[in-house]
Amino acid sequence: MKLYQSVEKYRISERCEGSYISDANMDFICGLLRDTRPKKILELGVAKGGSTVDLLNCIKELEIDCEMYSVDLAERYFADESLTTGYLADEYKKDKPEFGFHKMILGKNIAQCLDEIGGDIDFVFMDTTHRMPGEVLDFLVIYPYLSSNAVIVLDDLKLHFYQDNSAIACTTLFTTVTAEKFLNTEDEYPNVGAFRITEDTGKYLLDVFNALLLPWFYIPSREYLESYDNIFFRYYNREELKIWSYVKDMAIYYDMVKKNKLNIYDGTVDQLPFAFENTDLMIYGAGKRASALYKLLSENNVVVSGFVVSDGHKKVNSYMGVPVYEFKDIKNSAKESLIIQAVLAEVVSIKLALSGCRYLMLAEPVWKQIERENSDIK
Repeated sequence: MKLYQSVEKYRISERCEGSYISDANMDFICGLLRDTRPKKILELGVAKGGSTVDLLNCIKELEIDCEMYSVDLAERYFADESLTTGYLADEYKKDKPEFGFHKMILGKNIAQCLDEIGGDIDFVFMDTTHRMPGEVLDFLVIYPYLSSNAVIVLDDLKLHFYQDNSAIACTTLFTTVTAEKFLNTEDEYPNVGAFRITEDTGKYLLDVFNALLLPWFYIPSREYLESYDNIFFRYYNREELKIWSYVKDMAIYYDMVKKNKLNIYDGTVDQLPFAFENTDLMIYGAGKRASALYKLLSENNVVVSGFVVSDGHKKVNSYMGVPVYEFKDIKNSAKESLIIQAVLAEVVSIKLALSGCRYLMLAEPVWKQIERENSDIK
């Protein structure tokens, strides 16, 4: 069985001097365009627009009847903000009505403009961040809009070796996706590869979702992530969404940990009760730590209005004489209360940190002292 399919290259008559793509790699891409003759082309990542010009030239020479969209989140060219993203393509298309099939979309991520572009995309050239989650995330959001045999081209498969060891997103996607794969392996290992969607691709998308468990180099904004949510929750199944939601929350939470953005009390135990004067207080948890904390607060005349447990974990209506609530029942009103986490569970820490509720986590040395002073609690 042949692992990679080869492509008969095609050399366009004129290259854009500002293109970052080598001749050999553009010949590979143009060979794929010649063989597939797509009706709808999507370019992700524009920069100054050199590769955009090359793609337009190739489409023109091969007389491919198509529509083409070039999308970039940045409105200004990253290396020189005095220039507009895609300025080379704008200059090239000027006074050339034959390129009316091409549309540039700037200032939006791909999830925000997929409904505008529409489905049946059958050729994608991805050349964006190269860092996780990057192209892996973009492929997953594009997938529901692809035609049944769409071709996806990836640039910089080996950038992590010679320039930036964090630039692994393209290689990660190329490795984990189940598809018909194309590489020019005749000479050195190429920097550009491609794969064609098959009927098996959708069956094994969990492998691509699981690739998101690799460390994220950057954390997209909440607005950015919500635009991906809007599409994922429309098209993906429960198992795939469970992975996505967990990975997304983990990435955001540990970015907060790294940047010291969590609400953590690391003062003395003696001063702890005085931090809650005139505060509607609730304790998340109903075990040994929660009991020890409740005892400490009660002895110092601090009122606890309730214990909180995770949804589906409520076994009693009251604990230590105080009402017990499931998190879903108090989430909306919790912005008026302060919730202290008293259960050693990563999933609870993530939930509180990302919920929008007022919360407080106690540093581990504080917990150890509280438990030591209340060792009689079982």
